[in-house]
Amino acid sequence: MDTFIIILGFVISFFVGICFLLRQRKLNTWVNRFDLYLFFIIVCLWYFAVIPFVVYYNDTKALTK
Repeated sequence: MDTFIIILGFVISFFVGICFLLRQRKLNTWVNRFDLYLFFIIVCLWYFAVIPFVVYYNDTKALTK
């Protein structure tokens, strides 16, 4: 289950990145600050919040068994 959540996170991040790049190509503006901040925040959430939470949850689950 934990690996599924992590893989899902990477897939979501990947698709968000692709949509971001396609939207930037369509708008033809590469420096749109709001989009860059949004993309950065989503990536940071996955790498610094969701994955460590899953690892911590697994560690506590393993300890309580």
